[in-house]
Amino acid sequence: MLTSGVFERHRFVTGFTIAACIILVTDLGVGSLRYSRPPAPVPAGVPHEQSYRRANPRYHHDLIPLISEDSAQWGPIRYRVRTNSLGFKDAVARQVVADTARPMVLLLGDSFTEGIGVEFEATFAGRLASLGRQVKLDVLNGAVASYAPSIYWRKVVDLLDRRHVGFAEVVVFIDISDVPDETEYFVDSDTNVQSHWPMSVAGPMVPAHPAAEGGWARTVTWLRRHSFALYSAAAIAKTSLGSGRLSATLPASSGTAPHPCVIPVSHSDSYCRSAWAFDTAAMTSFGDAGLANATRHMSALAGDLRRRSIPLTIVVYPWRQLIVERGRRSIASSRWREWAATERVNFLDLFPAFFALADAEGDAAATDSLGIRGDIHWNERGHAFVEKAFLTAYCSASAEPGFGVRPLARVCRTPPVRDAPRVPER
Repeated sequence: MLTSGVFERHRFVTGFTIAACIILVTDLGVGSLRYSRPPAPVPAGVPHEQSYRRANPRYHHDLIPLISEDSAQWGPIRYRVRTNSLGFKDAVARQVVADTARPMVLLLGDSFTEGIGVEFEATFAGRLASLGRQVKLDVLNGAVASYAPSIYWRKVVDLLDRRHVGFAEVVVFIDISDVPDETEYFVDSDTNVQSHWPMSVAGPMVPAHPAAEGGWARTVTWLRRHSFALYSAAAIAKTSLGSGRLSATLPASSGTAPHPCVIPVSHSDSYCRSAWAFDTAAMTSFGDAGLANATRHMSALAGDLRRRSIPLTIVVYPWRQLIVERGRRSIASSRWREWAATERVNFLDLFPAFFALADAEGDAAATDSLGIRGDIHWNERGHAFVEKAFLTAYCSASAEPGFGVRPLARVCRTPPVRDAPRVPER
């Protein structure tokens, strides 16, 4: 009777507690059944962005070679993907063969340079490859989503030393997200790139080689594998608090500052991941540490290429967040300009091209009209814009004294005719 009386007096609390328990048990039960099982293999032809991605023991992750996938999917977009024998996105699944008459130019970057969500021929890398074929150049796109300077460096060394691929020139497109990514990756004692965090299976990358996780990361990982509602609520709460700079400390072994974008919950929070470039709090929180790691690894790459007499060019460009924040004098541009001068590396700044478009036609023209709807990545128009901006900057630099002999400059001296548009295979 006493217990019944307590329930009667606290009817609302009792009902809420019982309902919460039922929801919690159901969530964990259904979530465990749904998520704790290993994912089934992806059947051939099923739309899946991860079907052609894999872990790499030396530089964390890359693409599977010689893939012909007609149903890759990025959001609502289905598109064709082909990779060559090096595991690079290409027009066709082909063997890359060294040919002294056709120097190889390597492009590196992350998902923007990979051209995620856009068929290769329409990406700026594919358009440059098309121009290269007209002047006997093999322009290769070695970019992959979520790459960063540590991976650029180790992948180039692996290609040159272990796979004996000879490049005559390297062009690296530095992304805004390279700085937060460089607080997540580290180079171990065997010079292999590892990650402090388990990678989200919902993202474009595969899970690969996580180091020991901290308490928060372990909690997030456990929720992701055993819950739907709680994990989703945590993700929503973390994203909504992103503007408040809620931080979670990286694993103690990282030696870096707190990172306000906890992986994997906020990996899609583009505002948070770009904030270091225009927000002093974010710069203090993780930008300084990430930028220090990024410049150190880019210096290692520049040194290795210099010793081999392979010219290096770096290219910077803004995210839509910087255009909206009017960050035309962002440290994302100025710091890399300073680094390039110190390392004697060719530096190309595409910020002015984007801001010129914003000044002439408005921010929407320089952001929404160039991007995939609901996404920060470029659409076909955006890639065409980037190709034009890059060639304008590169060809202008190639006319300057001291630029040196660089194979890609062939497209500047002899403007080629574009390949005819390819009819998609069906």
